Amino acid sequence: MYLCIFNMSKLNLVELRILQIVPTSEWGGGERYVYDLAEATKANGDKVFVVARKSNVVRKKFSDLNLPFFTLPLLFLFDVYSIVRLAFFIKKHQINVVHAHIFCDAFLSVFAKKLIRAKSVKVVMTRHLVKQGKNSFLYRYLYRNIDTLIFVSKAAESAFLSTVSAKDIRTAVVHNAVKDIPLEKMIPIDFRQKLNLDVHTKLLGFCGRLDPEKGVDLIIDALPQLLLQHNVVLLIAGAGDKKYTDCLHQKIHDLNLDGNVFFLGFLNDVFPFLAALDVAILPSRAKESFGLALVECMRAGCPVITTNTGAQEEIIENQETGLIIPPNSISEIVEKTKTLLENPDLYSKIRENALKSCESFNYATFFKTIHNLYTK
Repeated sequence: MYLCIFNMSKLNLVELRILQIVPTSEWGGGERYVYDLAEATKANGDKVFVVARKSNVVRKKFSDLNLPFFTLPLLFLFDVYSIVRLAFFIKKHQINVVHAHIFCDAFLSVFAKKLIRAKSVKVVMTRHLVKQGKNSFLYRYLYRNIDTLIFVSKAAESAFLSTVSAKDIRTAVVHNAVKDIPLEKMIPIDFRQKLNLDVHTKLLGFCGRLDPEKGVDLIIDALPQLLLQHNVVLLIAGAGDKKYTDCLHQKIHDLNLDGNVFFLGFLNDVFPFLAALDVAILPSRAKESFGLALVECMRAGCPVITTNTGAQEEIIENQETGLIIPPNSISEIVEKTKTLLENPDLYSKIRENALKSCESFNYATFFKTIHNLYTK
């Protein structure tokens, strides 16, 4: 993983002792969010501890940070063993901030705090979904005992508060961010040489989890029409559901696209990949809570086509910093890809505007905002 370099002085005079709880046993956007935040917090001089469910991939990833790392079952809201162990951990290590990323872990953290009567310990949670909030007595109890519920977008906050009274909970919207890597340091991979492609081949790309909700199949369905007028290939970076991936391979074979689609697997550093692309296509069907991949594309100087299913319009301004299309539209993917490939002035405008716009999603500002919520 790349390192985050901050051009700021230390944000606190008193050392914080922060416990980050990794949300799942797999590796995805939520887990990376925790990793980056733990890395930044450590660099700021705070003491960081990590608790996770048993997972070789999560343990391996976090080993890079050389932080105290522990595993717990974290099974359900009333997992007594995990509550007691968390309480013991908080007391032993004098934790003053617990940061959860799913409601199950927030419940366990609040119960652990109550068990040892640690009133000074703050429990914060980041909500990574666009979903209505639950409004039962048990959840209202939780909301009252979370110090701050952080949403990664206005779309996520709005969906949640559509069923939950704002009086019951303190909220904050903090957009996600990417590490500040200068464009000149993003050395693009020479895929044309690596894959023995014609030098004029246009590189289309997708980066993310391979799952039906991300819409990779739509890009594959669009390729035959694009190939009628343009020499293009599709590069797919990511891993995910095996059944869905098998279906993608079958679709590629059925459409005679074996030489036009390449699977690159999961990439630790996506920027050399994104910097090499001519166009990135992220046709999500899901209600995206933010869309970190969009900001990564912008940071890498890669014009992006995406859908309007969630918070994408908080990041992309249509026709200015990217192109926005409705979900499940193969024809729109074809049309907008051709628009970018055939209009160099529009292509350059979007690329330059995106590079400027993504500066508002810089990691130093994001971290300062999160850290201030820890200390308030």
